[in-house]
Amino acid sequence: MSDLISHNHEEDKAMSQATITDVSLNQTFDRLAQISQLPPNWNSYGAEPVSSVAVVKACQLLVNVKESCYNLVGEKVLPFAVAPLADGGVQVEWRGTMGVLEVEISPDGEFGYLSIAGEGNSREFEEKDNADWEEVLSLVSQVLIRGEEVGNA
Repeated sequence: MSDLISHNHEEDKAMSQATITDVSLNQTFDRLAQISQLPPNWNSYGAEPVSSVAVVKACQLLVNVKESCYNLVGEKVLPFAVAPLADGGVQVEWRGTMGVLEVEISPDGEFGYLSIAGEGNSREFEEKDNADWEEVLSLVSQVLIRGEEVGNA
């Protein structure tokens, strides 16, 4: 009987951890759903409504980041911020101990990014428009995983 109880406890613990991650990702999806409902001029400066293409691409990116990095970094796969862009796109930001990555998804689903590595006067910036899927996933992984490696060293 104690084996059954301990086995069930381990299953419950695993389910609880999975649920926490799913709920957290669902909260991010809920945020994207809210962003997708913004009306024209949502910022009072003539902003465009957020495009459904940008929202779908953001959701796909979040799922891919979770699938590729969760086993290594856990909850850190969740973005630091998700925000609408005035042109109708979406920005998703991740932060790690090694830097920051801001991914901009244009209204037509194209990726761009700003990568900031280091701190203070030694910060390095890299910016790119029309980045491809693999490049963006690689950069997110670098921000999340390199920070983990340094933290565990």
